[in-house]
Amino acid sequence: MKTLQVSMPTSLPTTENGQLLSIPVTVPTLDDILQYAKALHAVGRPWEGTAFGWPADYTPEIREENAVFEEYDERGQPKTVTGLRWSPAIFCIGINEIWFVSLTWEFGVDAEPWVYLEDDYGYAFDEATQVKMLKKRLQEQSLVGGKLISST
Repeated sequence: MKTLQVSMPTSLPTTENGQLLSIPVTVPTLDDILQYAKALHAVGRPWEGTAFGWPADYTPEIREENAVFEEYDERGQPKTVTGLRWSPAIFCIGINEIWFVSLTWEFGVDAEPWVYLEDDYGYAFDEATQVKMLKKRLQEQSLVGGKLISST
């Protein structure tokens, strides 16, 4: 896990001793996320809460062999059909405007999940690039002028 200290622009409030206000931000590693998501996946029940300080949720696979659907024919008339209804298991963590990762079990519940970062910058598998990417995103999200003051 990577903990960052982000300094806010000087136009924002300072602490009692005049230092710039700073916000600690924790970014889990991909291994942390995978381990957490796989534990939830093994239980197989819906979950919603906080993981590593970020909002997160898990939805198990949905599989209905004889689901009933309403479809429309070429004339726009409704008709009832029966078929497979399927949705993969999915784990999501983060806030899309800042940092967001989803894992989907697209190839079945026993397969490895597909990892996707919904971010303009792609996913960084090494922590140094994660720090750089998060710093850039935070500065673009109303923190312009802020700076990274520590990283552990």
